[in-house]
Amino acid sequence: MPKWVNHVRVKKEWEEGDVRKVSAKIGSELRRIDLSSLTEEDTFLEDSRLAMIDYFEDISNRTEDTSFTEFNILMEDLYDWADTPLDGEWNGKKLAWIETF
Repeated sequence: MPKWVNHVRVKKEWEEGDVRKVSAKIGSELRRIDLSSLTEEDTFLEDSRLAMIDYFEDISNRTEDTSFTEFNILMEDLYDWADTPLDGEWNGKKLAWIETF
């Protein structure tokens, strides 16, 4: 099992099934992640984190229904970002564990 450097815990909100609540919690969890120790080569990870915060918070603040397709695409981006290896080791450090269940 990889060594997860960060955790994004959204189990409770995920089980409730409200896309807005899940998005608000993910935005909050992403805000608390500190990537200041990354190298300059990895600044794209911080840029991606900030962009995802904006997208998730946008969804959480909407008054109209959000399409599950849009939310699912954003979740795929989150999973890809979180699964980024941070060292060259097999099964080594990865950016974040996304806890949904």
